Amino acid sequence: MNKTFPNLIQQIHEHHKFDLDKFLSCGIPFIKLAVDVPDIDEAEFKRIEADVYDWRTKWGMVQDNYQTNQWNGTILFGPTDWEKWMLTIEEKGKKLEYDEDALAGLYRHTQPFEWTVPENNVLRNWVSKIFPDDNNINMVNIYTLPPGGWLFPHIDNNPNPRLNKIYVTLNWPEGNYFGFNGFGNMPVQGKSAWLINNYRYSHWVYNDSDETRLVMAVAANLSSISDLIENSWINMLTG
Repeated sequence: MNKTFPNLIQQIHEHHKFDLDKFLSCGIPFIKLAVDVPDIDEAEFKRIEADVYDWRTKWGMVQDNYQTNQWNGTILFGPTDWEKWMLTIEEKGKKLEYDEDALAGLYRHTQPFEWTVPENNVLRNWVSKIFPDDNNINMVNIYTLPPGGWLFPHIDNNPNPRLNKIYVTLNWPEGNYFGFNGFGNMPVQGKSAWLINNYRYSHWVYNDSDETRLVMAVAANLSSISDLIENSWINMLTG
């Protein structure tokens, strides 16, 4: 077996400091994060399904490039005062230039943000283990997609396209797809966590199973988990 390529990876790792900014901007569509994903029991699953609402309308971001069927969500961590938050966004005039995650990152510290679930919530605990300081968390959402649901190909709004969002598959029955233009479907198997670039590539989802798909999306200060990202990339190359 030719060991030149693995040796090169080892040399780069040993002699060159990992540059997070260059890595996030290099054009990779997704990487799998080397973290375990929490289990959701049936009672919590049903509670989440009951709590989802008309997500895009709440943000006032229902645009032609978001063609959806039954895709919906709810906020686990976000602005404390929603009316004040929406007023801030309107005043900044960035709503059409950036998506909700990017807006949260830009204006995260202009006002208080908080969790909408109790401290013992399993998803909150999982996020807090990765980001112990809430100040590094910008937005946490839950998204559901019932059988037959889909999200049409689109690119989320951000003039700085890069790896940016942690995408956690909590319930991903066989027959679910998350595709990236030019790269095919993300190789999701069961529960897993990914860092994705939804700002550079057209992407879509489709649920061709008989169960509701459940995912969590975390937008955060990625510099606070630079080591995790570096180790996850090395695992993908050498694992």
